[in-house]
Amino acid sequence: MPRPNKYHATPTEYGGVRYASKAEASRAMELDLLLAGGAIRGIVRQPTFRLGADFRYRADFLVIDQDGSEHAEDVKGVQTQRFRMCCRLWKKYGIMPLVILRSTRSGWERTVIDPIGTRHE
Repeated sequence: MPRPNKYHATPTEYGGVRYASKAEASRAMELDLLLAGGAIRGIVRQPTFRLGADFRYRADFLVIDQDGSEHAEDVKGVQTQRFRMCCRLWKKYGIMPLVILRSTRSGWERTVIDPIGTRHE
């Protein structure tokens, strides 16, 4: 019998890709629709970013907006101590905004972490 996820996330397959949770798969589906409709230029799944000399962080998505700007996205249900540390490192070493998405009944709750020295509109 498979071991249950400690954060109660249900791994979900969408488009032949296995996502860690239903929320992440749902966001992937939305991004695919935005891409097909021309609202965004591109999506990269599971991009890895170097934060400092020896720390790597894997986001859920890298989104290329219509104007060519980029931002990383991470779908979160539970924000662990390790993830909070990643957010602090992102502020210091990130190269683009990090959008943290939390699924709610009314849509997505968004928190944006801007690296020091950058701004987003």
